[in-house]
Amino acid sequence: MDTLYSALIGAGVPSIACIILCWLVWRQLTADSTARKRLEEKVTTLETEKFSKLECRVEEHIKADRGQELLAEMKHLCGNVEKLTTQVTRALETNAGQAADIESNKRYIDNLRDDLQDHIKDCNRRAWHNGK
Repeated sequence: MDTLYSALIGAGVPSIACIILCWLVWRQLTADSTARKRLEEKVTTLETEKFSKLECRVEEHIKADRGQELLAEMKHLCGNVEKLTTQVTRALETNAGQAADIESNKRYIDNLRDDLQDHIKDCNRRAWHNGK
């Protein structure tokens, strides 16, 4: 009988220990699985909220986008700058021509003054020679 008890105890204790160990592992796995499911739900909720907010921000940005309007305005300004550049170039060419004309007129006037002074000197000499 001792042998039977010994055999039962020898076979039963490890079996019970094995059953307890399996039950503890199963319980831990179930708890981990539940925690994982909760975490997955939180991640899904957070991702959904983030994407929803991001989608709203993108839509607001698209509505507020004035890129085409600004591009059209920049093209308009570029055209105006080109017109002004052309006008300034013409004005500078005209100014250069006028400066050359002014310089030519100054030389002409200087030559006239020199000729007039020479003529006055010549007249004074003649008058002086005639008066003697």
